Amino acid sequence: MNANRLGALAAIVIAIAASEVRAQDVAPEETAPEETVLEETSLEETAPPEPTTTAPLDTSASTPALAEPAPEPPPQRPIARGRGVTWGLTLIVPILATDVIETNGRALDPFPVGGGIDGRVGFELSGGISLGVTGGVSAHASDNSRSLAMYRGAVEARWTIDVGEMVAPSFGIAAGVLLAELDAGLGVTAYGRVLAGVQLMFAPWVAMELGVSVEGALGLDAFRDPVLWVSPQVGVSFYE
Repeated sequence: MNANRLGALAAIVIAIAASEVRAQDVAPEETAPEETVLEETSLEETAPPEPTTTAPLDTSASTPALAEPAPEPPPQRPIARGRGVTWGLTLIVPILATDVIETNGRALDPFPVGGGIDGRVGFELSGGISLGVTGGVSAHASDNSRSLAMYRGAVEARWTIDVGEMVAPSFGIAAGVLLAELDAGLGVTAYGRVLAGVQLMFAPWVAMELGVSVEGALGLDAFRDPVLWVSPQVGVSFYE
């Protein structure tokens, strides 16, 4: 019995000793990777940092483009003139400035403000000068006689000045014959007119005209004394 116990005790001691020896042999192998990791970490910490290169900033995208200056408006062109045939109609309001006396000395009492219409046709040359003929009729009511009616026809010259705008000053002069219908009959006398106004060009073929004219008739076979009147007017002219 004692021999068996001693054998078993010896086997236990040998097993413990063998396990310790085996543990010592394995320990260095397990710690070796930790040392290697520590060495690699220390090398990484002590290694100088690699130089970094910074790419240049592209400022073209962030910088706003300079605004281009607005184009200058084209210069205004002068009113086209010299277009050929022209014609127009005008409404007039004749206002008598003198007395109306027949050749027999009888004074008429017409209403000072009358009404009438004029028409004209002509040819426009270059430079805004037009030559043509004009004619019209006007009438004034009267308290002591028949209505004073005047029919006129004349040759006319007009000049419209180009100023580079749609509004242009216009001047005209006309001379011709006037027929006056009175109680004594139909009288004939000389007639003249001076016109000043403006022309509003709406299109190359049409224009509106505003103006005032000073008109007069000599005595001759119609009146004892010359007759004078002023006529504000508005009209329209066409061009072909």
